[in-house]
Amino acid sequence: NRDTNSFSMRNQRKAFFVPLLAVGILLLLEYTVAGSSSPGTASLCVVMGYLLGLALIISSYGFCGHWRIFIRYRRGAGIRSQMLTIFVANLLFAPLLTHHGSTHYRGDVAPVSSGTLFGAFCFGLGMQLADGCASGTVWNVGVGMWNGLLAMLFAVIGSVVGTQQFMFWFTKLHRPPVSLLLSKGALVGILCQFGLCGAVVGLTLLVEYIQYRGIAELDAWNQIVQTTKTSETSLSSSFGDNSYDASLHTIGNNSTNTTPAGDTNFKSSTDHSVNGTTDGTEVGQSGSYGTFALPSYCGRYYTKVPLLHSVLSFLKGTDIGVWYCGGVCLAVLNFCVVLVQHHPWGVSSAFALWGVKVLESFGYESFKNWGYWKMPGMFTDNIFHHKTSMMDFGLMCGVATFALWRGNFAKSPQPVGVRQASGAALGGFLLGYGCRLALGCNIGAYFSSLASFSVCGWVWFVFAMFGSIVGVKLRPWFAMVEGCGGACGFEKLGHAEDGAEV
Repeated sequence: NRDTNSFSMRNQRKAFFVPLLAVGILLLLEYTVAGSSSPGTASLCVVMGYLLGLALIISSYGFCGHWRIFIRYRRGAGIRSQMLTIFVANLLFAPLLTHHGSTHYRGDVAPVSSGTLFGAFCFGLGMQLADGCASGTVWNVGVGMWNGLLAMLFAVIGSVVGTQQFMFWFTKLHRPPVSLLLSKGALVGILCQFGLCGAVVGLTLLVEYIQYRGIAELDAWNQIVQTTKTSETSLSSSFGDNSYDASLHTIGNNSTNTTPAGDTNFKSSTDHSVNGTTDGTEVGQSGSYGTFALPSYCGRYYTKVPLLHSVLSFLKGTDIGVWYCGGVCLAVLNFCVVLVQHHPWGVSSAFALWGVKVLESFGYESFKNWGYWKMPGMFTDNIFHHKTSMMDFGLMCGVATFALWRGNFAKSPQPVGVRQASGAALGGFLLGYGCRLALGCNIGAYFSSLASFSVCGWVWFVFAMFGSIVGVKLRPWFAMVEGCGGACGFEKLGHAEDGAEV
């Protein structure tokens, strides 16, 4: 009930400018406290983080939730949207990385070691218990969720512990970094990435078809086309109206989905609380935060072209379509991040830095003798010159702005209890610990790594998926609220029976 929320929607809308003010303060600090005399890269990172936060929350794009939906319900549209995001980023990154090489722009190409394997497994397990990946934990902090704040605290602790044990894991089974782009050439590298992404897409399609005898995207498209043929005239006159949404948004809508009878795994997306999952960048939240509607004047143009009508309806009227659009936006924004800071987007390295800065403030400086902090670029004296930290702060402000505007700030779907808090704490610790051993999280070691043609990214993906399978099995132990919600857009297509869970 909206009356039980921390703030009324009206009061939240009055406060939506606060994150914008925070961005201004961060920019000011970068120039004054940090002593920057020219337009600083860290300042641009704040802006890029803000835009990334808006892109994530508006598109409900995610990692943790998409993986969990595939594991529990055998629905792979979210993972397929990730493969599209990665391949689009490959096409954008390739000219920069091949033209300038490592002298100007560099990708996230890391070596493979036992730390990669064990760290990825810990991260995958932890993000399912913490209800969010690294970027999702930052999201959850930005929108004021209690479990996100707790997970962030323990992620910082886990990251510090991970840096202390980093060299133990890094030196075992160590293999040098391999870039498919630089080792095989541009054409072969792109073809290899296309084949690997295609293999993942094919696997998810096969699993989904065996389970449902259908594919989510095709079923959504068929319903859109059918609706277009039967109600083209009425849509033209009522475009942008609630009646349009009610008649058209049948797959993954944010207004009219209903819960199948007897299905306890799904919630109706008419519930204005955050649906089921709380990964800030994960699925199931367009029912909460909504997506932007196309202007009403577009109706008289696009209804005259049935195919264009159907395409725009699919992209705007289904969560699946919004995920694909959001993924392309993230690929473009990550490319812009490379232009700004000369290497791709990362999130989790800031956690460890924040932790040791706290230790340093209490006079503990022996961490500087740890092998991790002796590596170039890991330690920064001034946190306002740390690009990843500034980008994380900007991301928090971006999601907070939109959450306040939509009146959904400080609304966690997880009930407050000892078991839920234990899960968030354990998950956060494993998440932070794993991302330091593997030198990255779902962004740095997965998205940006694969966008940079790194073989290490594929290794991380496999072991993180294994960890997520274990994490999904452990969620009931911590009384985690389950179900992807009506906004997942799958209840109209049929849902997994008990035998579909892993």
